[in-house]
Amino acid sequence: MRKILKKIIPEWLWPWFRWIDKYLINLMYGFFVLKLLPARKRLNTFRIIEQSLPIFPTNIVFDSSPAADITNSLDKYNIAYKSGRHSAYLSGHKALAQINQALTGRYPEPFGLKIIKSRQLSPDGSPYYTSELLAPASTNWSMRAIGSVFEKSIVSNLLHEEGVAPRVYDIITLKSVDNVVYFALVVQHIEGPVVHGSEGTTFIKGFKNVLKQKGLATVSIAEHCDLRAPLFRDNIVRDNNRTYYVDIQNFILSDLNKISELEHAIQARYHGDLLSDLFLSTKALTRTGESLFARFGSTLATMIEKSGFSVERSVVLDSCYGVGTALSCLLSHGLYWGYVIRPETDCSLLKSWLYISGASRFDCCTAAQYLTDNINKAHRFASCSIGLICDGSMAQFIENTAGLLHYDFVVIIHQNKIASGGQSILQSLGYGVAVEERFFIGAANLAIAVYIKIHADK
Repeated sequence: MRKILKKIIPEWLWPWFRWIDKYLINLMYGFFVLKLLPARKRLNTFRIIEQSLPIFPTNIVFDSSPAADITNSLDKYNIAYKSGRHSAYLSGHKALAQINQALTGRYPEPFGLKIIKSRQLSPDGSPYYTSELLAPASTNWSMRAIGSVFEKSIVSNLLHEEGVAPRVYDIITLKSVDNVVYFALVVQHIEGPVVHGSEGTTFIKGFKNVLKQKGLATVSIAEHCDLRAPLFRDNIVRDNNRTYYVDIQNFILSDLNKISELEHAIQARYHGDLLSDLFLSTKALTRTGESLFARFGSTLATMIEKSGFSVERSVVLDSCYGVGTALSCLLSHGLYWGYVIRPETDCSLLKSWLYISGASRFDCCTAAQYLTDNINKAHRFASCSIGLICDGSMAQFIENTAGLLHYDFVVIIHQNKIASGGQSILQSLGYGVAVEERFFIGAANLAIAVYIKIHADK
């Protein structure tokens, strides 16, 4: 079309056409900014979990200019990468170790690092996924419409639940020796052939159904070139007999009805559970103005630290009934990794809720799945403490797993008093109380105790 227009339109008119084209594009993205504003405000109310941002120092010197391209630094240090318009992608132990040796083995294998080129921060504290300073086609309006890195992590994980996009394990920061910071997404590595043609068309048909099911919208024209045959801009990749859409920049959670449906399902499933209500009723404040959820998290993290264990170097299994309040709190205090142990029928609902709430450094599985997958023996947990958090009704879980798993500490949370069943089982296995606390929620109170192994030589 552009070639045809060039033949019939005088060259001196082209600057005007470019201006009109840019004006129309800004108008379109301005429309999307306004259209998505209600959904973004609604999502902000769900960002309950301020999951910590791990900082990985690196010896690489980053250019401090806001318009600098990260690929120049990577080239200087001979680090292998693939570059897109908005990010640089690294995979493989060698490249990751060149950034920071601690990255290797830190997350589920295989994983890659998507370093975001943009360093223009959005209101949620993470960078905008695109940058008007770095990409010629990006503007301030398109940057705001497409949204932040945090929003893209939620989108990718919601799509991953349906098996059509890679999982985002974490959002991290890379800090150079001169204190220049880049954000990066730790993502499931997809290695396989790019899908085109009829196979891609079949995939996109199902992919669009998933977008609608999850309440996701395309932040562009309906038939964006990323979704058009025959090439789909090389965004569809087949890996291990599964097909993924690997670039999620143009999608955002926008359907308020879908968001409300998820909230209502969670409320219906877990309302009445004291720990879950603590999570779901986040507007409840203490006299100092601090939320009860935040204060509970501080209490729990402090008790674990007083027992001799670092939260940042701990992997925790949350087997309490409910929405995962204890685990969510600890993710805000730097938890290395967490597992929500729940019935299989609960996991899909819980994962979607926790993703939207701000969590990503976790998995949800049944007790049987945890044991059979040998997750506790994974190399990446070799230097970590293993903790179990459960309520008084989970005494049987302690008994069934204590002989198979090594727990460095066990936290029992119970309303009013510690259940004697869980306490007696732990004592018979050689655990003793290290720290005890009471946590008051209105007229109710929680009894919290941290148990650790009592060594015979002490």
